[in-house]
Amino acid sequence: MRFILTVLVYSLLNVVFCKAQTLDSLQDFTIGNAFNNELKEKSEVLLFDKKSNITLYFLPIRTKSFHLNVTYQLQGDILLDFFVSFPSYLLHDEVFTSLWGRYGKQDEYLLNDATAVYRWHKKANENMVYVASCSITCFPVYWTVFDSNRFDAKSKEKPIFQQLLEEEQSLLK
Repeated sequence: MRFILTVLVYSLLNVVFCKAQTLDSLQDFTIGNAFNNELKEKSEVLLFDKKSNITLYFLPIRTKSFHLNVTYQLQGDILLDFFVSFPSYLLHDEVFTSLWGRYGKQDEYLLNDATAVYRWHKKANENMVYVASCSITCFPVYWTVFDSNRFDAKSKEKPIFQQLLEEEQSLLK
């Protein structure tokens, strides 16, 4: 009985620690600011693509509680956008509560089948999109933040999530 109680308490502490740490591990990703050179020089960083002056990178963030995969675009040293894919074992409620605590209530909400899309327009140039889905439980799918002034209809460059959607659509044809 003591063992079961110890495991239960440890599991609850792990969930609370994971909740607090999920978005904190992304604090270096601020749109429009110079990117943290320490992160850029980590050995885990992979260079995906380099087009003219825009570079696309992939960085796995590993902690004791979770693994996040972050894809981001830089123009020189300035962060243009980033895309975070969450592991399915994280709970949607925990991630959404953290986002809501930081950015307030979302400006837009769309529910289609068992997938919800939340969108924030809190700063003049910054758009945030969070997507979650449900099966037996609800889990986060991805979170992306991009500069809406940089990626407008006239621009040849596109935010990462739009590039991924177009790639997926081309594969389905």
